[in-house]
Amino acid sequence: MHQPGRNKRRLFFICFYGFFLICAALFTRIKYHESVLLMTPRGIQNEVKLFEAAPLTKKLFIVVEAADAADLPEVVSTAENYLRALPLLKPAHAPDKNFLLSFYYSLPQLWDEELQSRAAALLAPDTVEEKLQNDIAALMGPQGGFMQDFITADPLGLLGLLTPRLAALNITGGALGFAGGYLASPDGKTALLIYDAADNFDRAQAFALDAEINKINAALGAEGRDSGPARVFAMGAARYTQENNRIITADVKRVLAVSVLLMAAVFLLFFRRKNALLIYAVPLLVFAPAAVFTAFVYGGLSGITLGFGSVLMGLAVDYTIYIYFAMKASPRTAATSAVLRKMAAPICVSALTSVMAFAGLYFSGIPLLGQIGVFAVCGLLYAFFIGFAAAPLIFKKQNSPERGFKLPERGRPLPCALIIAVLLAGGFLCARHLKFDASLDSLNTVSAQFTKDRAAFDALTGNAQQNGSLLFIFGADREEALENSLAFARETGVNLPLNKLLVPAAAARASKARWHVFWTVEKINKLKTQISAAARRYGLKPEAFDGFYAFLETGAPPAAAKPFDLTAIYNPFASYDGRAAAVHILPAAQDITLPAQFAGRAALISQNLLREELFVSVIKTLAAVTACVFAADFLLLLFALRSAKLALLAFIPIACAVSVIIIISALFGVRINLFSLFSLPLIIGLGADYAVFIIHQKTRADGDLYPSRAVAAAALLTLAGFGALIFAEHKALFAMGYTITIGISAAGFVSIWLLPALLKNCKKMLPLLLLCFLLGGCAGMQKSKADVLYNVPAPQAAPAENARQYYGDIENAMFFTALAAGDRLVVLNEIGIKMADFTLNPRRIEVHDYLRPLPRRAVSYMGRFFWNFYYNPAALVKTAEDGKILYKSKDGRIKLYDDN
Repeated sequence: MHQPGRNKRRLFFICFYGFFLICAALFTRIKYHESVLLMTPRGIQNEVKLFEAAPLTKKLFIVVEAADAADLPEVVSTAENYLRALPLLKPAHAPDKNFLLSFYYSLPQLWDEELQSRAAALLAPDTVEEKLQNDIAALMGPQGGFMQDFITADPLGLLGLLTPRLAALNITGGALGFAGGYLASPDGKTALLIYDAADNFDRAQAFALDAEINKINAALGAEGRDSGPARVFAMGAARYTQENNRIITADVKRVLAVSVLLMAAVFLLFFRRKNALLIYAVPLLVFAPAAVFTAFVYGGLSGITLGFGSVLMGLAVDYTIYIYFAMKASPRTAATSAVLRKMAAPICVSALTSVMAFAGLYFSGIPLLGQIGVFAVCGLLYAFFIGFAAAPLIFKKQNSPERGFKLPERGRPLPCALIIAVLLAGGFLCARHLKFDASLDSLNTVSAQFTKDRAAFDALTGNAQQNGSLLFIFGADREEALENSLAFARETGVNLPLNKLLVPAAAARASKARWHVFWTVEKINKLKTQISAAARRYGLKPEAFDGFYAFLETGAPPAAAKPFDLTAIYNPFASYDGRAAAVHILPAAQDITLPAQFAGRAALISQNLLREELFVSVIKTLAAVTACVFAADFLLLLFALRSAKLALLAFIPIACAVSVIIIISALFGVRINLFSLFSLPLIIGLGADYAVFIIHQKTRADGDLYPSRAVAAAALLTLAGFGALIFAEHKALFAMGYTITIGISAAGFVSIWLLPALLKNCKKMLPLLLLCFLLGGCAGMQKSKADVLYNVPAPQAAPAENARQYYGDIENAMFFTALAAGDRLVVLNEIGIKMADFTLNPRRIEVHDYLRPLPRRAVSYMGRFFWNFYYNPAALVKTAEDGKILYKSKDGRIKLYDDN
């Protein structure tokens, strides 16, 4: 009689498990990719892409260290032999002897008035004599083989006229020079080899390079040097790729293992029946389909998205848990469809609030968060299907309702309300002490060894690109970009070193004509006589310099010479948005204002500006996403609960969760980054789930179907997923795990132990809580003694002779210089761009102007710090550091050095 039902059930499970096996097979074919673009808002991705097109971004730097300068050539030779055979690198043009010779032969194209006047000084007979004498000494030294070609090609030392221009590019911080055919440190113990990496350097190639570096180090260690060990390490995008992938891979394994163990512990605590095994299997059943669907939408996955999948392990079981406890509490004679109808409303509300929270991530404007949103929404919807389609076929009705967790029944409304009020007020009071990290470094995680290597690399090169700013000047092609670059320098008076190394064709022709005017036949013959006489005195063959004379006469390099290619050490051009760009690295202290006529033809970016834009973009996007999630969830709860008061009470656990996060972060100095902020919409969606079930338990006649034990089990299993992320090393995963773990813990506690007491007298408790909320807000937002007024017309400039200068930083990240004259204060960032312009009076702070990407809150905080500095110094901490007076805000966010 039941055979048709059994057949349908069997067919359902065949399809169900067959679908899982197909997804599992597809899961093994997913492609993974990582990029900083995935973790940055779309609004600033143009700037990030410009950074990726920067001169040194596509370079791979190999640092070679030896214990003794005498060992360095041998260590470099060993490293080059290994790297030369590696197809991942482009060995074409290294910064060696040939590079310098080709640079020398580019003189005619660069021959301007400056070079011409300096060359005239080299033609004096005494100077020629001294130069040849020095050349003879060099030939007798250890670098004689390297110097021979330079002496015959350039007996006057004309290359010395150009090398300062190469150094002015500031790509190595002025710390490196050419020795033995490679860039080396002044002590001769460290060399820098520069390569172009192959296009689309991916994860597999990054690990292949790392394996080759390990082989080199093994070979160096096996040679048993008496002078000590040698070492080779790589820096550049490939190393970043390898570091991030290694950490993410380890995190995924660790997080999944911890999640499985924690879920097993919760399972043993709450579920000891065979048919409850489905609850434990749901995450596995959901994980593969969600990953496959997301990979199909995005053409691949980030490892961080996969790591976040462990969160779904705990969250996806909620619906099955609720069905399990409802079936367990139902009479054996009750119809399964009737039980499902009773559970439909709270489970649907729970699912929709979570889905809307994760859907908000999709609209965050950050591709990685969009991936996570799609992954979670797909997984939650499939988990919802399992809860309503598969679970009722497995779980049995037992007429055995849960009787545990009775503490809420004895809770008194007033004490519970006071606890909630204290949490809310604490959140408001601590919010002003939160520390934010808006840097791009907060999105990447590297090993301790990488940090040490990067410090050594920065010390070697001066970290010019990171510390300075990048100026992109665009053109339809490279020729036009160079022409626009010259025009930009003429218009602004800014020194652009690249303009003296690469010039457009018209300028090159003019320079070559100037070369021929300068190097006349009479001047060359006179020089030939001087050099020949000096050469005979020092035992050199005069005809050895015939190539030099021919070069002066024709302005053309020898046939065997290679054209000058600056890309051996510096990529001066970038291709962006279908246009070419000449790229200039500028010092941090250089202040540049882009002329209006260069709008669209030039762009100036720096790490500091990008950090500011990142912060502003995140705050704006976060505010919009949070507001949308909050409004959608409130309307949904209002519709489901049919009561505005109950809908507002359902948000009490969420408000408490956010407050607890703020309190803990402020007390322990935890820095909030981009991923911490975007966890807040998730807490809004997830935190309401528990309140919905508690409200149903206390306001419905069939409250046994919604036991507190089910809410506790669901919360603990969610924590088993989110909590495991705290063990992740990657900053993005840890930040989300930290924020959501605290939030879910607080929301679950308030829902189970405090909310039931409030429901006993909803009419009185809700107004009391709203009053406490408002009082806490007023306490947290109290103003300083000085009001801040914005957009005040700027007064006349203060006398320059009264000016004083200070310098400091905000949160150890945003470095600034402050110029004060009378009551006027101007704050500049580390590259000289004005961030804010204040007038400080005893009763108010007037803000005349500030850098628009800088948040108004940061301007206000900065202004109040200086107001305290002048009018209320007791509010600051005064110490001494390195012989300088140091003032700090009491929360340590701002430091100011006064060495006047």
